[in-house]
Amino acid sequence: MILIDTKGTTAILKLDRGIKNPIDLELLSEIGKALKEFREDPEIHGLVLGSTSERFFSIGFDIPHLFDLSREEFGQFYRIFTELCLDLYSFPKPTAAAVQGHATAGGFILTLACDYRILAEGHNLMGLNEAKLGVPVPHFSELVLGRIAGKANASIIIDEGEFFLPQDVMAMGIAESVLLADEVVPAAITAVSGVDADIMGTFSSIKNARIKKIKKAVRQAMDEKTEAFLDRWYAPEVRENLKEAMKKY
Repeated sequence: MILIDTKGTTAILKLDRGIKNPIDLELLSEIGKALKEFREDPEIHGLVLGSTSERFFSIGFDIPHLFDLSREEFGQFYRIFTELCLDLYSFPKPTAAAVQGHATAGGFILTLACDYRILAEGHNLMGLNEAKLGVPVPHFSELVLGRIAGKANASIIIDEGEFFLPQDVMAMGIAESVLLADEVVPAAITAVSGVDADIMGTFSSIKNARIKKIKKAVRQAMDEKTEAFLDRWYAPEVRENLKEAMKKY
């Protein structure tokens, strides 16, 4: 499900669930365990989240696997996904997403949970297609995208449900750089390597102050937003859209 490596004081966590890295409960569990381990390891000063696939960072939710789950089962998955995003977003050390391929829907949301996003040039698409499926974007992504990209750009991404090329994503302020594919992971490592152990506590305090408002808002609205998503996920017209989306897996 994941591959873990280290380079100096940087942990490198790569999604390793086939070419498209669809997100299911087992993948979330493996990522969560790794984050807990890295959080508590004093030798780790930064985290890079990447992929073993050169074509996809992640396509998003594993719709074929999730489609037949009961409302209760899918609701549990959705809450765990939200908690994982919050866990990554509040990780007390610098984080960077090394995006060498497509990062769409839930995959794109995982990149938003990182402090930095380093992208590979080329026809690598990023964005949220929930509007075209007929479901609301997860509350976490709505809030974080607004903070990173500004309300106008966030509205474009959320309301239109389109995918964007790396240079467009960077122009919106979402990515730090667009590089050759083999330069992405080294650049991501560099991005998270500037905080030494003696100032990690200061960094963590500053980061916590920056993210706590969004974290609190997501937690407070968790039940309401989850039920709203579930209502749409199980609506007849959305079920037909999901069946069509499965053809891409």
